[in-house]
Amino acid sequence: MLRERYLRIYDLHSWSGVVLGLFIFVVSLTGCFALFDHEIKTWEDQNLRAELPANPTPIHDTFTAWVKQTAGENKVQFATMIFPSNYEPYYHGLLQFRDADNARVFEHEKWHASSGEMLPHREGGLSEWLLDFHRDLMWPESLGGRQVGRAIVGIAGIVLMISILSGIIAHTKIVREFFTLRFQNTIRLKWTDTHKVLGLWVMPFYTMIAFTGAFLGIIVIMSPIIAALSFKGDTEALIDAVIGPPTEPRGVMAQMLSIDEVRALQNPGNGEFPYSVVSENWGDEAAEYRIFYPVQKELGRFELRTISGVSGELIKSEPINELSSGNRVSASIAPLHYGTYGGFWLKVLYFILGLSLCVVTATGLMMWIERRLHGKEGNRSQQFYQRLGKLVIGVTLGLPVATASIFYLDKLYTGIEDSRLWWTGTSYFLVWLACILFSMVARIGEYKLVKGLFLLNALLFIGIPVMHWQVVPGSFSTGTMMPWMAVDVALLIFGLCLLVLAQFLPKHRIQPERNRPKKARQIGDQPVSAGGI
Repeated sequence: MLRERYLRIYDLHSWSGVVLGLFIFVVSLTGCFALFDHEIKTWEDQNLRAELPANPTPIHDTFTAWVKQTAGENKVQFATMIFPSNYEPYYHGLLQFRDADNARVFEHEKWHASSGEMLPHREGGLSEWLLDFHRDLMWPESLGGRQVGRAIVGIAGIVLMISILSGIIAHTKIVREFFTLRFQNTIRLKWTDTHKVLGLWVMPFYTMIAFTGAFLGIIVIMSPIIAALSFKGDTEALIDAVIGPPTEPRGVMAQMLSIDEVRALQNPGNGEFPYSVVSENWGDEAAEYRIFYPVQKELGRFELRTISGVSGELIKSEPINELSSGNRVSASIAPLHYGTYGGFWLKVLYFILGLSLCVVTATGLMMWIERRLHGKEGNRSQQFYQRLGKLVIGVTLGLPVATASIFYLDKLYTGIEDSRLWWTGTSYFLVWLACILFSMVARIGEYKLVKGLFLLNALLFIGIPVMHWQVVPGSFSTGTMMPWMAVDVALLIFGLCLLVLAQFLPKHRIQPERNRPKKARQIGDQPVSAGGI
């Protein structure tokens, strides 16, 4: 009975990884690059590059004029100003209003922190794609929009949690497996030990990422369900019930408190200055400023203070240490998932650990195929498993090729600015599909294919900073390390690591002497194998 239960749990662990393993790999790898959204923004747009001035120029009059000009006579729903920071050394204004047809219109603009001049407009492309493809797969509106996409990504977190739990139960010799690495044995044992050791040592990180990712996805599913059950489908009524209804405008025009004065308001709790302010009822006597402060020594996204947008009188203060336990847990989910609470080097650590999850997923898939190609498991033809192995190679090693390709596209693109994001996504999928098709039809052994794709990835990532320096001269002209420089350095190091790793990858499957047949059956110029990374 115990053996039957063990086998069921083992099958759950195996099949949850096989069925959705590639999807988990895609979400994990895209998440690694999404971590550096802020740094990549200044890498892709040289107009945003500047050193943060000690005293940014006043912006209130410029921002007020832009709001009036953009919204006109339409009702402003909110006006947001994000203040200059080390990551984004410029002013960033956002505006949402309803037009004559009551449709929501969203606009944004950026200004130089030193001069206050409006920066040249550039449509979203590289950074937007890397972040949003990870968060919601850029799911098309015709199929339910990004809420559906985010929910689907949340499923990856749930599946990963199931795999972790079932893997812990299935591995009965877990303590010994913490320290077992048999690299001198068969390829299957190498994959097995790598899969287990990485999975066990980094399990706390994987569990945290799985839980927070599932939470961020599930909350998108639950909101419409709760609204349908409790508020007859009115999502805005649900939001009002959670955070309180918005303040109604009085219809009396009033002079707004200067945003520059708001930027100078320190948080009495920790002495921090605001990083953004959101105004509701802009220009009305009932206007409010919701001021967001960074938090230190606390795991949370921000501390919030609400003041009158006209008089500056304090309306509400929400220190993070006074939130309820449930709200504090909820506030910690996004910082934990995206690593935004510890600076640049914490994100580097997240990147490395995220790549290890990609390795765990890929080795798990290749172990499953290897057992069926060179073991007694499986009831499909050998040709089927060979094709499946090449599909896994194409998906897993083609995705970083596609990721590298849109860095090149960003710097070499000369088309219409409004089409930049469309071409970014199209190029991403075309390159990825080309890698998959090449892997499937190439008449070379799987091990040689893996080695070749590793070398291709290495050269592409090494070439990105070289291309950047050629296209944008003076990228390293400043004496201090800036965010866009960190992107080049990180990609160069990543490419060099791939290049070194590629040198250790075999070109064909090496079998132990005791298991080697007298004459190996050949496909093309290489022995039959499963391949793997």
